[in-house]
Amino acid sequence: HNVPLSLADELTPLFHDIFPDSDIAKNFSSRRTKTACILNGAIAPVLQQNLVNTMQTCPFTLAIDGSTDTGVEKMNPLTVRIFNAEYGMVHTQFLDMCMSSQSTAEGIFTKMEDALQKHEIPWLNCVGVGVDNTSVNMGCNNSIMTRLKQVNASVYVMGCPCHIIHN
Repeated sequence: HNVPLSLADELTPLFHDIFPDSDIAKNFSSRRTKTACILNGAIAPVLQQNLVNTMQTCPFTLAIDGSTDTGVEKMNPLTVRIFNAEYGMVHTQFLDMCMSSQSTAEGIFTKMEDALQKHEIPWLNCVGVGVDNTSVNMGCNNSIMTRLKQVNASVYVMGCPCHIIHN
């Protein structure tokens, strides 16, 4: 429900109320639209470039899953888990939204490959990929798993344990 962005609508009047003597607070104005522009236009590109720089030289894992949207294109968010040496911990970050009009292994894998090639990230740094357990993803013939094995034979492909437990 965009709770953080909805909160931005309330910050301007709140700052005016709690800091009545501050000229900075009196002149502050950033509601949902401006806050979204700041996040998407200024902060997100820097965070993405930091992620890409790390992925170009360090091992990482990917996770991708399709939406159940009934639109023409299916959304497949591509997320990355990677060790951040600066903070000394593993982080999960969004890399790209792989929009695909084909829900085939070829269509989804091509979008994944395009995302990595766009940022010059080598497949050899990818040590694992998480997908759900459909045959398009995990099948023995013509699946995302078989295509991944062609570009990086040592990559570990894991199906979703939640789907396995549910079944």
